[in-house]
Amino acid sequence: MFAPKGLPALSGSVRTAEVCWKGESAACGEGALRGFGFAPAAVGGNEVALPEGASPAAAFAAGEGVAVYCAGGDVYFCSAAGAQKSDTGFTRIPSAARVYDGSEGLLLSDGSSCALLRGSGLTPSSAPAFDGAAFYGDRLWTAARGEAGKLRYSAPTDAYNFASARGKGGSIDLPSAYGQIAALLPFGDALLIFRERGVQRLRARGDERDFDVSDLFSCARIYGETVADVGGKAVWLAEDGLHAYDGGERAFCTAGAAAVCGIDQSGARAAAEGGLYFLQAKLAESGEPVLAAFAADGSGASYLRCVAEGLTQSRRALFVLGGKVCAPTVRGYAEGNARRVYESEPFAPFGGRALLREVRVRASGPFTLTAESEEGKRTVSVRGGGRTERFSLHLPGTSFDFRLETEAGGQVFGLSATYVQGGVQ
Repeated sequence: MFAPKGLPALSGSVRTAEVCWKGESAACGEGALRGFGFAPAAVGGNEVALPEGASPAAAFAAGEGVAVYCAGGDVYFCSAAGAQKSDTGFTRIPSAARVYDGSEGLLLSDGSSCALLRGSGLTPSSAPAFDGAAFYGDRLWTAARGEAGKLRYSAPTDAYNFASARGKGGSIDLPSAYGQIAALLPFGDALLIFRERGVQRLRARGDERDFDVSDLFSCARIYGETVADVGGKAVWLAEDGLHAYDGGERAFCTAGAAAVCGIDQSGARAAAEGGLYFLQAKLAESGEPVLAAFAADGSGASYLRCVAEGLTQSRRALFVLGGKVCAPTVRGYAEGNARRVYESEPFAPFGGRALLREVRVRASGPFTLTAESEEGKRTVSVRGGGRTERFSLHLPGTSFDFRLETEAGGQVFGLSATYVQGGVQ
């Protein structure tokens, strides 16, 4: 049952209520990270298949569809109905960013053009082309290599409107001794800006007068395509090894990562799924290509000797191997890990349209929080340090439900949500 604990806090048209969970499911198994394999990716119950002569280089999943980027620039949209060539093409493996505009989609861009991927297909997008992007604070943020340290941002709740105006879209120039922007990552109530040799944090509450950017730390050269959120922890590969940040920066899985340290890894790519960090890289000793998996807590790692290419993160982790689109298949989990899921019943705070303005979460262990209504969905990463974390969601709808899940163990102590009647802030 989803209901307030005791009396709800009412102030005019604002209501705050505690979430009660309908049940908990656990299990996934325990034991050391014993290794992993791979299998051809499927769509509609069949393997992803392309026309003869098409050579896949990377793939992205959204809904029940998969967009496959091929050598030469062609893109095919694969669904249960088969593979259809898209009018959109790219000059390289595109960068990707989740976006929410009433429903979830995946923006793809090669720095020159931009397209939106949904389960129904791939269509051109009016969003500016980017080399890195992230959806944070109800805005889409983009960065392009040719614009040095400039960040562009959309209007609130309008991911495709970048018209410059007070309270709308615009841009920020962020010159830094850390170098060019390499990646953007939503992280709790902030946006992490990964630069060539350091990380910054941007907090953007309200309009641009409230934006705040601070330097967090400098570090060895960062390989931008390896940045990923692993259960509420930012993980990336740098020249001196794997690193993690969850409020403090430190080395990650030092023993397990030693095999990929000491050589240039400019072609490395990463993705996170199921509480694991997957890394496409080269062995330092031989230069041989490998696909590696690391437990979220850094307690274990496993390497698969194979020529995996184009590893990407979308609805699921995908890569190309032997001319086929593949997905990792994990046979074990890190010691002590246990999958836990907290789900709520739908809750209509006013019986009519409302705005889910903010949630506050207190948990131990990293969780992925998803809030959903009939008008859209928001997903954020909860770090789970035992303190209350606040997230501005600005999700409209009539009825709302929540889901918190983890692959790394932990407990949710409380979740409260604040709603505004009428769907207006």
